[in-house]
Amino acid sequence: MLSKPGISQNIKQLFLKKHILYVVAFIGVWIITLSSAYRTLYKLQDNEDTENDLLLKSQGYTRTYRMLPNGIIGEVWIGGEGKTVQMETSTIISLVATISTGLIMAIIR
Repeated sequence: MLSKPGISQNIKQLFLKKHILYVVAFIGVWIITLSSAYRTLYKLQDNEDTENDLLLKSQGYTRTYRMLPNGIIGEVWIGGEGKTVQMETSTIISLVATISTGLIMAIIR
């Protein structure tokens, strides 16, 4: 495609630069999502409560597992009235990265 006659050197460089940025951004976003998925997967196998888990339980939170907007089943802590939800930082970062993938790709393109 880039070897066709009539395509200037500047256009070729711009295309390659944007393509590399696109690929790096895409890989970066999905590495974040994948690492969060693995963290959730292996945390589900670990039944021991951490200090943070014990603190949340003492404050009246209940641990449950819900399907998150990015399709991953994640651990969520729901408060006594059911109005307060707490998620781990890695889960929040993963959700933001997954949801913003389209925006990041559009900015690069």
